[in-house]
Order: sequence, then C-alpha cells, then structure tokens
Amino acid sequence: MAPKFPKFQRLAGKEIPDLVSGFPSGFQDFPPGFRGFSGFSPRFPPFPGFPELLCRTLGSSRTCQAGWKSHGSSCYSFSMDSLGWASARNACADLGAHLVVVNSELEQMFLLENSDRSASYWLGASDGVKEGKWEWVTGEEPNFRFWDVWVTDPDKEHKDCGAIGPKGFWIYERCSHPHRWICEKSGNC
Repeated sequence: MAPKFPKFQRLAGKEIPDLVSGFPSGFQDFPPGFRGFSGFSPRFPPFPGFPELLCRTLGSSRTCQAGWKSHGSSCYSFSMDSLGWASARNACADLGAHLVVVNSELEQMFLLENSDRSASYWLGASDGVKEGKWEWVTGEEPNFRFWDVWVTDPDKEHKDCGAIGPKGFWIYERCSHPHRWICEKSGNC
C-alpha cells in the first residue's frame, strides 16, 4: 500500500496527477544540463501560480524564492549584470516583478545594505512622460525621495531615469546608460 501524504493529496481542489497533467506535453524533454527558468528544475518548468500554491499548501513561512531577498512584504533581486533602464524594466517583468519602488527610509537602507556599494542600480523611477514629474513604474508619485541634492548637473533635463548611486543617493541618469538593477515583487505567501 502506498503511503498517504494528507497535505499532498489535494492542491487547490485538484488531485496531484491532475495538477501535473496541466504541464505542457513533453515537459521532461529538456536538453541535458538545462536548469529551467527562475530556479525551477528541468523536470518542472515554470507553471503560473505553482510556487504560491505550493507555499500556501505546505504552510511554508518562506516568502521569497531562492536568490531573492525578503524585506517587509516584498522580495528583491539584485542584478549582477548591467542594462539600460528599459531593458532592466523588461528583465524584471520577465520575472513577474518591477524595478524597485522605494517607499520608506527603511526600505532605502535595506537596499543599500544588500547592494554592491561600488555600483549604481536602476530604480523604477522616471520623468520621461513630463520633465521634472517623477513617477514610479507602478504609476505612483514618489512619496519618499533621496535625491543627491548636492550635485549640480547641467545635463539633468536629458537624464530621465533614476538610479541609486554608489554613495546611496538617488541620481539622474540617461536611460540608455547601463547599470545594475533591483527587481521587486510581492512575497509568495
């Protein structure tokens, strides 16, 4: 007789075989050495909502997937590569996230503590729609600002994207300039 695992018997009203049958056909046919996407193994490729469903079902206290750092109710991923602002925004979207939106001094300090202080990181802030009117990628207006007010930049009107500079202050940058970036998304559980 097969052992019984009550927590695994049903997931969101589906028997496990039914849940697994929802994967695309041939989901085990990946090339040798393929590690999958976003930390998934090649046997189980990304399945929308599966990590959250599994997390809730198993009662896990873990809120962020491997490689992401937790702060408050959000998860953060700090890139090691450099891209322009729009490409960094798209890279975050591919992970189900957005460029970081800083809402408090505590969040700003968390970002500084977890970043490489010799690099700049893209924020999810831009004034590309109307010069001087900064908006987060979420459409909100920043209610917290940490701009480097001591720097005079005569080229500021050509710099429409915001970044956290190596000193920890927010800086104006040309959106095409490559920087590292920080993605933010809600915790899974």
